[in-house]
Amino acid sequence: MKRRSLLLVLWAMAAGTIAQKDSVLVVGPGGIDLCNEGPWVQVWGDDFDGDRLDPSKWFSYFPFTADGSDSCAACRGMVGDEFLSDANLIVRDGSLFIEAKREDTSWYGGRFAYTSGNIFSKRGFRYGRFEIRCRMPKGKGFWPSFWSAGDGVPEEIDVFESKGHILRQLQTNYHHCYNQKGCQSPRWHWTPYQDDWNTYAVEWDPYYLRWFVNDKLMRIMPGYTHQKSGKPIRGCVLKEGVYTAVSKFPRHPHRIISGLAVGGAFGGSVTSKVKFPQAMEIDYIRIYQRTGQE
Repeated sequence: MKRRSLLLVLWAMAAGTIAQKDSVLVVGPGGIDLCNEGPWVQVWGDDFDGDRLDPSKWFSYFPFTADGSDSCAACRGMVGDEFLSDANLIVRDGSLFIEAKREDTSWYGGRFAYTSGNIFSKRGFRYGRFEIRCRMPKGKGFWPSFWSAGDGVPEEIDVFESKGHILRQLQTNYHHCYNQKGCQSPRWHWTPYQDDWNTYAVEWDPYYLRWFVNDKLMRIMPGYTHQKSGKPIRGCVLKEGVYTAVSKFPRHPHRIISGLAVGGAFGGSVTSKVKFPQAMEIDYIRIYQRTGQE
């Protein structure tokens, strides 16, 4: 993950780092029922119904430059062993195909044995349900992912990262800093994966991060602890009392990212048996929020 870590550091430097501060939550008599916060309402998304990627919604590269252009080595490289090419983002039949090819190219002096693609949202969101419906390429070395990056802060929520040869297993993660020990909270899961389409989501509010695969809850990360006991909150109901915000918890707007990397430290070496081209096909990406979320 070192290459991605460098990308997020560059992003934070370009956007201007914002310090994260602890806070407290005071719950009055009667408590709070977090399971009755209201319905999720779609506020943004892309169903990829056109004939090209919507430039009003997406960058086709990592905009880690002061002017948001792709004029840097990391902007189209350094995630895996692939160059991120606009030609590999194909919109047709209501889907986005992020196609990986075995082909040589160069970028800012670097040489790449593969090309693929990546999308990075132009709008950020603070809290909500980030959801993708997609199907994966198969083969050792493919590294599909759906994640978010803090807008100017070194935060990252990995909704999922997967390996093309073990698609029933995926990793969820939260990063709250980079290039230091204790900055990540990775966890591997065996999932209710289906051979065709699968839906991956994270629900994020001030209280919890919750990861889902095909609507099955896979993981929970609390955002508050009881001030007296120091224990993390659990369940729906917060009883009357004072709660301390977990400092290592995302609380800033995040940009939405999805892509298909090839090789790299996570994907692993591509074997000669792997067939190219192959694609990660995305049916939709949607953001849902509740009243009061941004």
